[in-house]
Amino acid sequence: QSSGARLAAQQGEGGEEATRYREVITQVYTTGRGQGLEQVTEAVSVLASQFESLGVTSNEQLQAITQQALTLTDTFNIDLAEAAQTAGIMVQNGLATNATEAFDLMARGMQEVSASMRHELPEILHEYGTNFRALGFDGKESLNMLVAAAEQGRFALDKTGDALKEFTIRGSDMSKASVEAYEAIGLNAQEMADAIAGGGERAGAALTTT
Repeated sequence: QSSGARLAAQQGEGGEEATRYREVITQVYTTGRGQGLEQVTEAVSVLASQFESLGVTSNEQLQAITQQALTLTDTFNIDLAEAAQTAGIMVQNGLATNATEAFDLMARGMQEVSASMRHELPEILHEYGTNFRALGFDGKESLNMLVAAAEQGRFALDKTGDALKEFTIRGSDMSKASVEAYEAIGLNAQEMADAIAGGGERAGAALTTT
């Protein structure tokens, strides 16, 4: 009860939300997730503060993603707040349709990279998520690309994200150097720049063509 009341107070909410948080904390705690009541409370607090970005609207959803988040952080020993923020960014950027899918994608990605690279994935997704979206990648495609890059280490992982970021900028800026580069490979600079600036499937196709 005190945990629910504390969370509601932290969010500037009243008794109804305090009851809601209490119920979610109780349900998650009784499943054995987390390392104790305090960690469960912290997890609910972190996720509740990101309702909007995570697309959470019900007790059931909050309970489910709290259990997912705790399982993810306990299994891979990553920071819960960072994982929640990354999930929110993935949802906002369209790399995942909801928090459940975001956490699932993160878990799959971490299963497929070496232990030393697991802490890098949330950071890369956080930094370059908007660029993946701009070039028409969905969450699965983004993770597959990062997993492949991670096989070559931290430097390659970061440079993959950086290369795509620079392509979204240089590929559509119509600078002298960019126009000359397109001409050198037989492409129309204006058409390519328009496609990349438009985002989505057209941008993805322009990247593939280039």
